[in-house]
Order: sequence, then C-alpha cells, then structure tokens
Amino acid sequence: MGSSGCTYFGYDWSKIMQKTFFRTSDLSEPYNALRMTEYFISQINEDEYSLKWSIISMHNSLQGFMVLALRGTSDLSVLKYSKKNKGKSTYNILINPDNQLDYFLNLFGKIQKDKYMQKYVGSKTFICNDDIKRSVEWLNETRNNFIHYLLSGYSIEIELCLFSLFHCNKLIDFLLNEGGNFSYKYTANEIQDMNSLINRINQRISDYLTLIMDT
Repeated sequence: MGSSGCTYFGYDWSKIMQKTFFRTSDLSEPYNALRMTEYFISQINEDEYSLKWSIISMHNSLQGFMVLALRGTSDLSVLKYSKKNKGKSTYNILINPDNQLDYFLNLFGKIQKDKYMQKYVGSKTFICNDDIKRSVEWLNETRNNFIHYLLSGYSIEIELCLFSLFHCNKLIDFLLNEGGNFSYKYTANEIQDMNSLINRINQRISDYLTLIMDT
C-alpha cells in the first residue's frame, strides 16, 4: 500500500496531518451538531437512513444548548443531584471528579423553571407546549434506543420523526434567540450561521411533511 506525500489509500490526509489534537468545547459541540442535523436532513430524500443520524445529532445539539442555557457562570445547575453533596459548598461540589451531567429530560425540565433560567437581565424561561414536550421525550427515547441498540428490528414512522425534529428545532431556536443566557458567547457570524441552519432545517422538514400529506 504505497503512499505519496500525505496521500494514503487514495485519500489526501494533508490537512489532518497538520494537527495534533481534535478539540471540542461546550460552544462548538451543539453548533456543529446542529450543522450535522441540517446536513443529514438534507439527505433524507436520497437515503432514509439519514433520519437516524438526524435524530442523534439533533439530540446532541439540543442537549448542548440546554446546558449552555442553564450553566450561567457555574456548572452546578447542570449536574446530577447527589445526596452526598448535601451541606457542601458550591466549590467542593464542583471539584468532585465524580460529577456527572444531569439526565437529558431533567435538563429539559430545568429550562422550564425560573430558578434555573433567570440568570441575567433579559433571560427568559421556556414555556412548553404539548407538541414540544412529546417531541423532546420521543427524541430522547428514540436516540437512546439507537445508542443502546439491541440486535433486533426497529421501525420508525417517518412523519412522526420529522414532526419531532421540527419541534425540537423550535426549542433550539428559543434557547439561542430568546433565552438570553448564552448567545453573547458566540460571534455575530456564528449566530447568523446557526440561525441559517435552523431556518433551513425548518424549511426542509416543512417541505417533506407537505409531500407526505399530499401523497
């Protein structure tokens, strides 16, 4: 298997060869997951299996944006509750290496409570409706079924999947543009790009749902 320069197995590896580390962050993770969600949704017509990756990336993106909205200046509000922390100072809780991120649905519950969301002037607490509640719960259950996959068949109704992705995308829109807790951490160009992604996701899903209902 010969090589020429940075070309191996027929691929040019020159860009990745210039890097030593692959880095993610609390800001890049939900942003890039949103980008991948838009990409996979754009591929649904050509490859229906892209729905699976749309679900996984949407879950990743939504979780990341909920964490950003809840975090503020401390990680305390995004951690799992532990009785062992009772009576400890915030500092001693935060330095515990056994800390774990709270469950997805617990994070979803927290963004609906003032005590977690009211961090700054202009902060808004999310007011949920039945469509978004059902969609977020469905997204979490379905994503977990994929991640912890058992060797069995699994059928998903396409219309239900698109409906859920649409409403989860609306929640991301709220957190980014109305929640008021983290958008200042991104540049104006990044905010513009994320809003463009959100709008394209909405439009693509709306188009797919229209086609489904018209057939």
